[in-house]
Amino acid sequence: EAHLDSTRNILNIYYEKRSFVGFEDFIRSNKILLRGQPIEEFYGSFEGPLFYCEPVFKGRPATIFFRNPEYNPLRDYSRVKILNPPSQDDDEDEDQKLRCFKMADNAHYYGCVHTILKLSGFKQTSERPDWSLFFGGYMKLEGLKNFGPFQKFNHFPGNWCLGRKDHLWKILYSSIQQYPDHYQFCPATFLLPQDWMEFSKTRERNPKKLFILKPTDSCSGRGIKVLKKNTHVQNKCGYVVSEYITQPHLISKLKYDLRIYVAVTSFNPLRAYLYKNGMVRFATQPYENTSKSLTKKYVHLTNYSVNKHGENFIDCQDLKQDGEGSKWTLSALRTEFERLGLDYEELMKGIKDLIVKTLISAEGYVNEQCEKNMQYRNSCYELYGFDVLVDKKLKPWLLEVNTAPSLKSTSGLDKALKTSVYADLLNLVGFYIPEKADFNDESYQFDPSVNRMKLKRMQNAWKSIKKDKDKLQLQHKGLNSYDYEVLLEYEEEDSRSGDFERIFPNRDNVLEYSQLFKTKSYQNMLLWSYLRSKPTWLTTKFSIN
Repeated sequence: EAHLDSTRNILNIYYEKRSFVGFEDFIRSNKILLRGQPIEEFYGSFEGPLFYCEPVFKGRPATIFFRNPEYNPLRDYSRVKILNPPSQDDDEDEDQKLRCFKMADNAHYYGCVHTILKLSGFKQTSERPDWSLFFGGYMKLEGLKNFGPFQKFNHFPGNWCLGRKDHLWKILYSSIQQYPDHYQFCPATFLLPQDWMEFSKTRERNPKKLFILKPTDSCSGRGIKVLKKNTHVQNKCGYVVSEYITQPHLISKLKYDLRIYVAVTSFNPLRAYLYKNGMVRFATQPYENTSKSLTKKYVHLTNYSVNKHGENFIDCQDLKQDGEGSKWTLSALRTEFERLGLDYEELMKGIKDLIVKTLISAEGYVNEQCEKNMQYRNSCYELYGFDVLVDKKLKPWLLEVNTAPSLKSTSGLDKALKTSVYADLLNLVGFYIPEKADFNDESYQFDPSVNRMKLKRMQNAWKSIKKDKDKLQLQHKGLNSYDYEVLLEYEEEDSRSGDFERIFPNRDNVLEYSQLFKTKSYQNMLLWSYLRSKPTWLTTKFSIN
C-alpha cells in the first residue's frame, strides 16, 4: 500500500503536467507491482490514463494516442498529453466510453493488436454501441451506414479489387491497356478459365518460358505450383497463371521477397503511406533454375508459412539477430545492400512507384463502393501488405496485395515490427475525441454540394495551377466546411505519421501521378491544387497550436 501511494503521488505529478514522456520513463525505470500486476499492465488497464495527441490547428479535435510497448525515446512526443488520471471509482466517465473496441467473429486474434489497445486503456465490448474501433475480416455493407462520425472499421468496402489475385489483375490490366509505359511492374497474368486459349498459345510460342499457378483467393503458399514445360494444367475456375520471374536477386544464394506495409487513410482524396520498415522473407534452400528444382518448394517459394517447416529455417527470437535468420527487416536489407554496394534508395523508389500506381488503379471502384455504403467519409482505413519480388537487375515486381496482412508474432523480430506498425497505424488514422473540441460532424460526411458546376470550377483551377504553380494559388473563396476539412485532415494526419511516410499525394509527385487517374474527383483536385500552390491562408484562417 505504501508503494502504491508513493507511486500514485509521483504519477499524479505527471498527470498535472500532462507529461507523457515523464510517465513512460517512470514506468520503465520502476518494477513496482500494483495490485499484483506490473505497473505498465496496471496503468494499461481500462482504468488507466487516456493519452491524446494535441491537434496542429486550434479548435480541431484531439486524437487518442495509442501507446507502443516498443517505446522509442528518440521520437518527438511534445504534442502527446495525459487527458485524465486513473479513475478512482468504478463509474465510467465520458473519456472511458471512447475506449471501447469491438472484434468481429471472423477476426483473427493478434497479440500485438490487443496489447496496444490494452496499454492505451481500451476495453473490448460485444454489445455496447459506443465503441471507437471495429476490427474484423469483413463487414456487411449495410453495417457501415450505421457508423457514428468517430467510429472506424479496418477495411474499405470493395477492397477485394486489390485483395483477390484475379480482381487485382483485372484492374491492373485496365491500366496497362490505357497507360502501358507506366504499368510494367506486374508479370503477365492469365485468368482461368476465360484466358485459357491465350495462355495456351503463349505457352506454345514460348516453350522455355516458365509460369506459376496460384489460387485466386488463397494465401500462405497454399496451392501454388511452378509449371514445367509439359506440366498439365486444368482449365478450371479459381486460378491465375502468371509468368515466372526466373532470375530473382539473391542474397547468400537464396531467393527472397519483401512484405511492404502500406496504410490508406482515404480513397477520396487518395492518401497513402508506406511504413519505413517491413519484412524480408527468404526461401531456405539455394536457388536454382533447373527442371528438377521446380518442384522444390523451399527453393522457389518464399512464404514464411511454407519455409518454417524447412530444416534450414532459422527463426530470429532476438532483435540482435536481424540480418541473420530466414526473416529480416528492411533495415537489415538496407545494411546488406550498402555492404554489397547496391542502391537501396533506388529500389525503394521503384517500390513506392508501383504501390501508388496500383492504388490509383483501384481508387475509382473503391470510391464508388464507399459513397454507396458509408455515411461518413472517414469510417474506414486499411493496412495493406504489398508482396514484392526483386529481380537480378533490382527491378521490383508486384506479386500480390494482402488486404489482411498477418499481424501474428512468431518471434521477437515479428513482435517488435508488427506492434510498431499497428500502433503507428492507429495514431496515423486518428480516432477523434469529440469532447476536446466543438465542431460540426456534418463536415465528415460526403459533400452534397459537389455538382457539375463546382466540379468544373475546380477542374479549371487545377489546370491553371498545373501550368503556373509559382504565380497562381488555390483561392479559398467559394470553399466550404467540407473543403476545409479535407485540407486540415491532410495536415493533421501528416503530423501523426510516426514511421509512416506519405508516398501520395506530395507536392513533388501530384503532377506525375494525376495523369493516371481515370476520373479526377473534386476532392483529389482540391488537395492537389493546395499542395502545388501551397497557399498561406489555411494557417491564417486556422491558427496553429
